[in-house]
Amino acid sequence: MRLGARARLLDLTVHDHIIVGNGTGAGVSLAERGQM
Repeated sequence: MRLGARARLLDLTVHDHIIVGNGTGAGVSLAERGQM
């Protein structure tokens, strides 16, 4: 089940793009990975 579907089950708002980083300048887009 994708992140957006899980959030809807819990009545949470999901933004259209989330970028996760660790302070090194590298990041991962969950939308680009198809997880949103």
